Amino acid sequence: MAYELPFLDLQIAIIKKLKSDPALMAKAKGVFDAVQKNQAFPYITVGEPFSMPFDTKHSTGEELNLTIHVWSQYNGKREAYELLSMCQSQLMHRGYDVTGFKIESIVRKGTQVFDDVDASTKHGVLNMKYTITNK
Repeated sequence: MAYELPFLDLQIAIIKKLKSDPALMAKAKGVFDAVQKNQAFPYITVGEPFSMPFDTKHSTGEELNLTIHVWSQYNGKREAYELLSMCQSQLMHRGYDVTGFKIESIVRKGTQVFDDVDASTKHGVLNMKYTITNK
């Protein structure tokens, strides 16, 4: 049975899902895989996937952990908290279109907000776990 990794398909589905939320897009200046040097704040990036096989007798799949990053230069952490909450709310709902794969479960693994290296940027992190099988 041929099996392809779902990284790109899931990333595309996540970006599409986040961009489909009008309230989130009214607050964030975009959702990106890669950010241009002078990108306006606040914005969201989809980062670091990590996967472990999730194979059964009848299917192949992955337990895929993926990190969503929010970036803000608001004075304080409020904006980062709000963006993380909005991302989490949108990503916990079913309805992803992941070509060639089926999402079996979605679990939030944790969130964190901290000051970035430059001390004026707030960096929020949302860790999600997707259990995905081949269709």
